[in-house]
Amino acid sequence: MKRQFNVFGVDPYFIVGIVSAVVLVVVLGIRASKPTLELPVEVISGLDQLEVAHRIGEEAHAVQIVTLSDYQCPACAAVHEWTWPIIEAYVSTGRAVYTAFDVPLPSHPKAIPAAAYAHCVYEQEPALYWPYRTRLYQTQAQWSTGAGHSDFFGNLAANAGVDAAMLAECVAESRTLQQRLHDSFQIAASRGFNFVPVLAVNGSVVRGRDEASFRTALERALEAAAAK
Repeated sequence: MKRQFNVFGVDPYFIVGIVSAVVLVVVLGIRASKPTLELPVEVISGLDQLEVAHRIGEEAHAVQIVTLSDYQCPACAAVHEWTWPIIEAYVSTGRAVYTAFDVPLPSHPKAIPAAAYAHCVYEQEPALYWPYRTRLYQTQAQWSTGAGHSDFFGNLAANAGVDAAMLAECVAESRTLQQRLHDSFQIAASRGFNFVPVLAVNGSVVRGRDEASFRTALERALEAAAAK
């Protein structure tokens, strides 16, 4: 079939090809130039002062993994599900230190009580905190609606091996802790982080909430550390 040319004598297919190439270059350029989002040091230090964090890992020069999360946040539960196995692997081999900051959103009224129970579990037995944290996320759909969440949190901890009486006493005296948990959101929000979850590697927020992006960020951080 004879190809048609426009009034300027230019092949339309050539024009389409040029336009497509330009669009592709622009899209790739936008992706490549996407600015890095940094988790401000002020947020980390402020949350540290509130004592709303738990850390695991002891290597001084390891990669620093940080999360800001809320136990009642469905997206936080989803992110925890696939990040925790990776984090465990990096921490157990001395390649990373993990800091989990509890930053309950004002719209999630049960997030603060859940965090209070988790903190009390840690105070009684640090080794039980991490599996308890996972169980809180796994059972989120069961306690995030309706009443009776305190009994649920307590039973969950008792099943994990925590002394129920000591736990109840700790939670009963957690008014100051719960205020600090409330304040944690204000500190994060004051620097633009009024959302959760936040996942960061060496201070840089992982933009894609997917396993591939997280693994890539970890590998690059390890490569940068090895090059020093």
